[in-house]
Amino acid sequence: MTAVTQAQNCKNWDANHNVMFLDGVSTGVRTMRRLPLAAALGILTVMLIRTAPVEHADASPVFSTHAIEASLAVPASVETILSRSCRDCHSNDPRGPWYSKIAPFSWIFSDEMARARAALNLSEWPVTEDVKPKAAIGQLTSACAEVESKRMPPAAYARLRLEEIETLCEWTGEQTRLLRKQALRQKKG
Repeated sequence: MTAVTQAQNCKNWDANHNVMFLDGVSTGVRTMRRLPLAAALGILTVMLIRTAPVEHADASPVFSTHAIEASLAVPASVETILSRSCRDCHSNDPRGPWYSKIAPFSWIFSDEMARARAALNLSEWPVTEDVKPKAAIGQLTSACAEVESKRMPPAAYARLRLEEIETLCEWTGEQTRLLRKQALRQKKG
C-alpha cells in the first residue's frame, strides 16, 4: 500500500477505536441513534398484537344441569381436585394464567382449551337420562389413566399428589361401576 492510499484510509478508519467513519459520523453513533426508533417500533408491534382479536373457544355458557355434578355424585374431596387441577382447561369456564389474555399467548391458550374440552368437558357431561353412559365410562376411565401416568395435569399446572390421584381414581372407579349397572338396567328395560 502506498503512503497516499494509507492516508486516504485513515480519513475513514480510526485504528485506535476500530470505528469506521462515514461523512464524519461513526457507525457506532448512527446505531445508537437507531435504538430508540427500534424500541418504539417494538413497543408499537406488541401493542398492535395485543389488540388483535382472539376467537375464544370458551364462549359456551355453563349450565349446571349439564355439568358432571348433575349426573354423578361428586364428593367434596373430588370436587376440590377437579376445581384446582382440571376445570381451568376442561370446562366452559376456563381461568387461565394472566398471560392467557395477551396475544400471542391468548391464541395458543385458546387452541389448547378447545382441544382439552374436546377430550373432556366437565361442563357438558355426556350422561343424562336418555343417553347411554358408555361415553361417560370412557371419560372417567381415561381421566384416571391420565392422572396415574402423570400426563395430566400438565407440568405448568398444579400437579396432583399421590393421595389425590388415589382419591380421584377410586371415585372414577366407583362411578364407572354405577354407570355400568345403569347401562345393564337400560339394556334389560
